[in-house]
Amino acid sequence: MADRLSFAILGGYGQLGRAVAALLLDRGADRVTIAGRSSEKAGKAAMDLAGGDRAGRVVSERADADDGDALGSLLSNHDVVIHAAPLDSVASGTMCEALARVGGRLVLVSHDPDAVAGLQAARPRLEQAGAKVIVDAGADPGLPGLVGHLAAETHGAAERVELSARYRAAEVGRAGLADILDGATDATWIYADGWRRAGLFEVRRLAWPGGLGASLAMPVYLPELDALRHRHRFRRLALWHGGLNGPADMVVSMRRVLGRMFPRDVGLAALKATMRFANPPPYGLGISAIAAGRGRQTEVLLSHSDVYAATAEIAAWCAEDLVRELHPAPSVRVAFELLCDGDAKNGLQELGFDLMFR
Repeated sequence: MADRLSFAILGGYGQLGRAVAALLLDRGADRVTIAGRSSEKAGKAAMDLAGGDRAGRVVSERADADDGDALGSLLSNHDVVIHAAPLDSVASGTMCEALARVGGRLVLVSHDPDAVAGLQAARPRLEQAGAKVIVDAGADPGLPGLVGHLAAETHGAAERVELSARYRAAEVGRAGLADILDGATDATWIYADGWRRAGLFEVRRLAWPGGLGASLAMPVYLPELDALRHRHRFRRLALWHGGLNGPADMVVSMRRVLGRMFPRDVGLAALKATMRFANPPPYGLGISAIAAGRGRQTEVLLSHSDVYAATAEIAAWCAEDLVRELHPAPSVRVAFELLCDGDAKNGLQELGFDLMFR
């Protein structure tokens, strides 16, 4: 529980940031600071969240992700900072510098390979400053590796794992759309006795758990997949990521085939249009993992009706565990590693996820 703890959420007035803030307040957080580059938006979000018994426990503060002094202040004055804002190369560097200067605890929800690489490279300085960081702390990424772990653990002798995941929401922010578009060209990898780039037309059409229908899916790479592979020593590992909707599948496919010849801004505008005009329900997330080896297989299915609520649950889980950590741990960890340390099966079910083994 978050009682008597202080949190700051950078990007706290976005849809995800609000969901995390509301969850931490309901769990008894002593103080939650909604931070972002717009004072007006941060203040409005704080007012919206401050009703009932939350009064006096939620405040706002202007803090730009590119401002090292502001980020250092948040890290110094709160038990945990949850970074739910979009990242770019400048913000990633600023984040590393602030952590190396003042220490503190940070949960990074936004997935950014460059930011993760920068944090890994800065490990000696972070260790010296006493900083602790958990990356990929959300539903996507965050949960696919955990579902793969549960499948492998249940199987007991798995040699390969095939993961598939689809996330659908009524709205997706620009950062999320950018991740989807960039993943079409930058993150298409499969592990088969070594990581190899997936073929241009290496896609599948899959049906998804949780009533999410069917869509195209392409293989993507996430840092948690390496942690999963090292933990279980698979010979093959792949994560097939599903599309938002039919028109979005077409946009992503064009980006995948044309690469940089398909302008990024055009792709983002097209994805935004599909979300506005061609994105009917149902919404939610569905993840499956099939672990196979020695002539048998085990499948795990995980679903949740609300992507943002699911992401907030994982982010809060990581933040609460990080601040109460009583044993030595690396300065930078993937959320998957932390989530696997506890009773993940019961933990997920207690957080409102539907979990099935077969």
